[in-house]
Amino acid sequence: MPIRLLSLDVTDTLLEWSATIGTLYHRGFLRGGVAANVLPSAAELDARFPAAFTSTSRQFPLFGHGTISSFTFWREVASKLVEDTALSRDVEAFDKGFAEIYALFQTQEAYRAYPDALPLLRWARSVEGLKLCVLSNATESYEKSVLPALGMAEYIDFCVISKLEGVEKPDKAIFQLAARRAEVELKDVLHVGNSYSKDYCGAIAAGCRALLLNRHGATAADAKTVRSLSDVWAWMQEDGRLS
Repeated sequence: MPIRLLSLDVTDTLLEWSATIGTLYHRGFLRGGVAANVLPSAAELDARFPAAFTSTSRQFPLFGHGTISSFTFWREVASKLVEDTALSRDVEAFDKGFAEIYALFQTQEAYRAYPDALPLLRWARSVEGLKLCVLSNATESYEKSVLPALGMAEYIDFCVISKLEGVEKPDKAIFQLAARRAEVELKDVLHVGNSYSKDYCGAIAAGCRALLLNRHGATAADAKTVRSLSDVWAWMQEDGRLS
């Protein structure tokens, strides 16, 4: 069964943040003119971020698919980040700061491509009959601005983004959507990502093949694991997996 579609996760697979989330938000607020003395530290913003993101995601699932814009979703996250601080009481200053944060995350400045990402994309693009997509629980900024800025978009046939599609990993439907778009069967799809539950188990449950990328220590006894995207390249060339 040859692989006809290589599907790749984005965050912690192809790229990572160039600094911590708190550092990037702190930088954006300062650029927007927010005074340092009313702004929580980068470390405080890091500590607050998981709860702010989780709360907003519960209120607006799928990054607000069908209800609010991505800008509004992330503004709500930022608002929760500074809740009960002096900045939360200055709406004008907050809005100027958030506009800079949102702009920052549309650019290359907020991200860093892994050294093995572009080599894999270039190799995959050269394989006859192999299509390439990214499949991510994210907003449209990856497709519209980030991947192009990092020089990755030219190698990718299409993107499947949860905010736009209204479905997210590990739901089988998002893998089925990718297979339909590529006009291949699910058994001919290889999905690679760093999350055991969302990427590996989601893909396997949908009927795809999968590799768990172990960049940051994610392990599972029942998962086929690779240490880098270079290992994905090597694995795909073994035992006639491409022919």
